[in-house]
Amino acid sequence: MAQNNELMEAFKMISGLNEETYKVIAENKDKLITWKNDLLEAFKKEVASHSGEMDSDDKKEAKNLETTLVDWYEDIISGDTGEDFWDRQWKVGLKYLADGVDLNMLVAMMSFLQKKFAEKAFQEYPPEEALKIFLAFKTITDAILATVVEGHLDLYINAIEKMSGIKKPVIERMASLECKKILEQGG
Repeated sequence: MAQNNELMEAFKMISGLNEETYKVIAENKDKLITWKNDLLEAFKKEVASHSGEMDSDDKKEAKNLETTLVDWYEDIISGDTGEDFWDRQWKVGLKYLADGVDLNMLVAMMSFLQKKFAEKAFQEYPPEEALKIFLAFKTITDAILATVVEGHLDLYINAIEKMSGIKKPVIERMASLECKKILEQGG
């Protein structure tokens, strides 16, 4: 988790994630908790509207996301944002990885939920307050997404290192060289 702490410190510095961010959510959690079923239903409806375009793996990924969505949302608005909170978020990301959920599906879900949360906020609060609440939620959920993505990448690199014996700095150098090669080729 040390690397995760470095990520969070960098994220806080750039995004403005601070105690005020958490306070805004905590002060409104009684109302925000009532939105959980609407958000879940909106997600289910969105997935169903695209089910014809989804293969069986995509459908399985969506179902895995759906089953943890309510617990995850409740955790975000609980007001508990200490070390244990971030550890739980990192573990949720690992669970998704273990269940075969691709990062693109996770990023899409987060974007969708942020949009739906914003819609609810602007329906139920005056505009200035709605914006403040939405920005707090977005900042926290962006930090969660960064934590999950970093966890996925770190796990992949560590798995490659353990399975192949190639050390992490070499893997990172190989990735850097491949990126440069692609960019030079105009790809």
